[in-house]
Amino acid sequence: MLQNILQNWNTMRIIRLGFGIYFLVTGIASKTWFAVFIGVVFSLLALFNIGCCGTQQCGTKHRINKKEAAEKPVIYEEVQLNKK
Repeated sequence: MLQNILQNWNTMRIIRLGFGIYFLVTGIASKTWFAVFIGVVFSLLALFNIGCCGTQQCGTKHRINKKEAAEKPVIYEEVQLNKK
Protein backbone atom coordinates (compact mmCIF):
# COMPACT_ATOMS: atom_id res chain seq x y z
CA MET A 1 0.00 0.00 0.00
CA LEU A 2 2.80 2.42 0.87
CA GLN A 3 4.61 1.51 -2.35
CA ASN A 4 1.53 2.52 -4.35
CA ILE A 5 1.52 5.94 -2.69
CA LEU A 6 5.22 6.58 -3.27
CA GLN A 7 5.67 5.21 -6.81
CA ASN A 8 4.37 5.91 -10.32
CA TRP A 9 3.71 9.63 -9.95
CA ASN A 10 2.71 11.19 -13.26
CA THR A 11 1.38 14.57 -14.33
CA MET A 12 -2.28 13.68 -13.96
CA ARG A 13 -1.75 12.35 -10.46
CA ILE A 14 0.03 15.55 -9.40
CA ILE A 15 -2.76 17.68 -10.90
CA ARG A 16 -5.39 15.65 -9.01
CA LEU A 17 -3.47 16.10 -5.77
CA GLY A 18 -3.20 19.84 -6.44
CA PHE A 19 -6.96 20.12 -7.01
CA GLY A 20 -7.59 18.08 -3.89
CA ILE A 21 -5.43 20.30 -1.71
CA TYR A 22 -6.92 23.44 -3.26
CA PHE A 23 -10.50 22.30 -2.60
CA LEU A 24 -9.59 21.21 0.92
CA VAL A 25 -8.03 24.55 1.82
CA THR A 26 -10.77 26.66 0.24
CA GLY A 27 -13.51 24.47 1.66
CA ILE A 28 -12.13 24.68 5.18
CA ALA A 29 -11.51 28.45 4.90
CA SER A 30 -15.03 29.17 3.64
CA LYS A 31 -16.68 26.39 5.68
CA THR A 32 -18.13 24.84 2.55
CA TRP A 33 -18.28 21.18 3.43
CA PHE A 34 -19.09 20.03 -0.08
CA ALA A 35 -15.77 21.52 -1.26
CA VAL A 36 -14.01 19.74 1.61
CA PHE A 37 -15.61 16.46 0.50
CA ILE A 38 -14.51 17.01 -3.12
CA GLY A 39 -11.01 17.85 -1.87
CA VAL A 40 -10.84 14.64 0.15
CA VAL A 41 -12.02 12.61 -2.85
CA PHE A 42 -9.48 14.16 -5.24
CA SER A 43 -6.69 13.79 -2.70
CA LEU A 44 -7.47 10.13 -2.04
CA LEU A 45 -7.71 9.40 -5.77
CA ALA A 46 -4.26 10.89 -6.25
CA LEU A 47 -2.64 9.33 -3.19
CA PHE A 48 -3.85 5.79 -3.85
CA ASN A 49 -3.66 6.13 -7.66
CA ILE A 50 -7.18 4.89 -8.17
CA GLY A 51 -9.72 5.89 -10.73
CA CYS A 52 -10.39 4.98 -14.30
CA CYS A 53 -7.26 6.36 -15.92
CA GLY A 54 -5.02 6.29 -12.85
CA THR A 55 -4.25 2.60 -13.06
CA GLN A 56 -4.62 2.29 -16.84
CA GLN A 57 -7.84 0.34 -16.56
CA CYS A 58 -9.27 2.18 -19.57
CA GLY A 59 -6.30 1.34 -21.75
CA THR A 60 -6.34 -1.53 -24.20
CA LYS A 61 -3.54 -4.03 -24.43
CA HIS A 62 -3.16 -4.57 -28.13
CA ARG A 63 -0.14 -6.73 -28.74
CA ILE A 64 0.99 -7.64 -32.21
CA ASN A 65 2.93 -10.81 -32.60
CA LYS A 66 5.99 -9.70 -34.60
CA LYS A 67 6.36 -13.09 -36.24
CA GLU A 68 2.75 -13.07 -37.49
CA ALA A 69 3.04 -9.48 -38.67
CA ALA A 70 6.17 -10.30 -40.69
CA GLU A 71 4.53 -13.32 -42.36
CA LYS A 72 1.42 -11.48 -43.58
CA PRO A 73 1.89 -9.97 -47.03
CA VAL A 74 0.86 -6.37 -47.52
CA ILE A 75 -1.75 -5.98 -50.25
CA TYR A 76 -1.94 -2.66 -52.06
CA GLU A 77 -4.86 -1.59 -54.19
CA GLU A 78 -4.58 1.07 -56.87
CA VAL A 79 -7.22 3.75 -56.72
CA GLN A 80 -7.93 5.83 -59.80
CA LEU A 81 -10.04 8.95 -60.08
CA ASN A 82 -12.43 9.11 -63.04
CA LYS A 83 -12.19 12.57 -64.57
CA LYS A 84 -14.96 13.62 -66.91
